[in-house]
Amino acid sequence: MAGPAALADLGIGELAVAPTVWPPVPVLKKGRRAPDERPEWMREEWLEPVIQNGEHIGAVLTLPGRRNAASGRVSNAVFSCDAAEKGAFERVVGESPALLQAVGRAQQLAKSRVPVLLLGETGVGKDVFARCIHESGATRDAPFVALNCGGFSRELLTSELFGYTEGSFTGARRGGMIGKIEAADGGTLFLDEIGEMPIDLQPHFLRVLEEGEVYRLGENKPRKVNFRLIAATNRDLRKEIQAGRFRMDLFYRVAVTSINIPSLRERAADIPLLGDYYLRRLSLQHGLEPRVLSPGAIELLRQYGWPGNIREFRNVMESMLLTARGHVLTEADLPPTW
Repeated sequence: MAGPAALADLGIGELAVAPTVWPPVPVLKKGRRAPDERPEWMREEWLEPVIQNGEHIGAVLTLPGRRNAASGRVSNAVFSCDAAEKGAFERVVGESPALLQAVGRAQQLAKSRVPVLLLGETGVGKDVFARCIHESGATRDAPFVALNCGGFSRELLTSELFGYTEGSFTGARRGGMIGKIEAADGGTLFLDEIGEMPIDLQPHFLRVLEEGEVYRLGENKPRKVNFRLIAATNRDLRKEIQAGRFRMDLFYRVAVTSINIPSLRERAADIPLLGDYYLRRLSLQHGLEPRVLSPGAIELLRQYGWPGNIREFRNVMESMLLTARGHVLTEADLPPTW
């Protein structure tokens, strides 16, 4: 039984097609969905079968939010850049077709271990997509190891990737160090900004992908590794190939499949939903009363170009929340640089 307070916490609220208080959910008998046992308020499309070892053992009931229930549509998942449970695609809260397409493709590819290349501008949440794919796959309990190829010098990136033995170079850690490739064995290696990997380092990484072996710096004996590669970039790698900054053979190895993650300006219609999501979450984080955006503020937010995408949007929401005095955030509460 769900009361009004519980429904509010779930973000469900009153539904045009269901009572304010949900009736008890009937027991779904093992082996069938039993549509004749469904109450009138429960729609068939809200039930998703659960199959284990080829046997239909039950179903999952997903209750839609107010707006989607009133329109007769099931709520779709919309990606949220820094969701607390980063591996759960179902925690997203909007309806942008471009984003839903990317999420659907990611969910489908998560079932395999094929390399995936995530494409998108800075701040769209490629790192979260990578973790979602990993945690939705068969090796979700295995390591997820991330490394930003643009955050290190060539020497540091080499040691971070491949690891090293004790005494292999001046300043080497006593006992050596395991590299990110080796640490990801059995799980997922996520290389962000792979387009910034130095050109002379790329053939060594390609050899790892092709042979399934890694050599630590200062070591002559290979170590077997088996990992899933997810790479990400905000660059056009085909142009990087033409410019001689990225190897074509490595490109075809890392880009077996790809996912285009849309920018925020490409899904500006999601801004009201994202604004509500971040304001509720940030209000809880800072111990403040929940705030809402005025129609005028929403319109200005929609018109903005968002070069920093979701990352920038979250920062703007936090700034408005912490500096506004009223319950309703208006155009006057937008950052002074706007």
